[in-house]
Amino acid sequence: MECRICCSKITDKGLRVKEMMFGTGNEYLYYKCNSCGCLQIEHPENNASNLYPNRYYSFNTYNVSNILEKVKRLIVRYSVSKSLGHSSFFNFLLAKKHRDGGAGALKGKVSKSSKILDVGCGDGSLVDALAWCGYKDLVGIDPYLKQDLIKNNYQLLKRRIEDFKGSNLFDVIMLHHSFEHVEYPFEMLSHIKRLLKRDGLCIIRIPVADSYSCDFYKQNWVQMDAPRHIFLHTNDSMAFLSKKYNFNIESIVDDSTEFQFIGSEQYKKGITLSSDKSYFVSYHKKIFANKEMLFSKNEIKKFKHQAITLNNEGKGDQRIYYLKNIELN
Repeated sequence: MECRICCSKITDKGLRVKEMMFGTGNEYLYYKCNSCGCLQIEHPENNASNLYPNRYYSFNTYNVSNILEKVKRLIVRYSVSKSLGHSSFFNFLLAKKHRDGGAGALKGKVSKSSKILDVGCGDGSLVDALAWCGYKDLVGIDPYLKQDLIKNNYQLLKRRIEDFKGSNLFDVIMLHHSFEHVEYPFEMLSHIKRLLKRDGLCIIRIPVADSYSCDFYKQNWVQMDAPRHIFLHTNDSMAFLSKKYNFNIESIVDDSTEFQFIGSEQYKKGITLSSDKSYFVSYHKKIFANKEMLFSKNEIKKFKHQAITLNNEGKGDQRIYYLKNIELN
């Protein structure tokens, strides 16, 4: 087998990985490149319903007529606001334990007047929250959105990046945990190159294979996420891709969390992410169906400290890559 990133010959025996988000039991073979280290699925799954069923977390679209969903969206907004450095009582109260969708990656890097494209925006909650925080020109795209949504300062569009015509359209193009889902990363970067303005910035957040958790948990590593994650990149494979399209990697930031330990330890026990026994199930299920808690508060605290330590050592299982567009003379 030949590496689909650097074209080196792969002699790795491969790793059989089960689908563990929904527990389908399907197995997929992954190979690790001896040269660039990229971990890649042998045969990408082509059936979209097997990849992203209606209950897939990124597409749990908010029902704006539902009061509970309105509250959820408000919490996301406050979480994003907190990650961007805004302080308030509500930020502290509502955002303490909620995901921010990677908004912290923009802090100090992106101005509110920047024209921003979010590729693989899922349900659009990050785009909505950024607009609520004062960002004025936002577009989110995802081929799996149910329909387009046009607001005053943002758009959510059911389309792929290749559907955009023209060039030099955006100051910032960001991919928050979507690049690893892309079957043809070279084509993706080619379109990003075309659409970015001169000196524009591309922000890519992805799980990475050159990490402690990937090496330690192997097929039980939660961020393997077979078969949705087609490529699990490394610093070397990202450097290879960036150089090919004349991007300069300005900086790399490890931003892994305790999720790498909680999810992977669950998988070792045969518990899927969507199981009623999962640590990540909704609160009402925890009360009625998950009477035996998987992890103690002390264990969770330990996982959080481990994640911070790994990030500081450059061994976290997810990273932010800041790619600056380079114009050749």
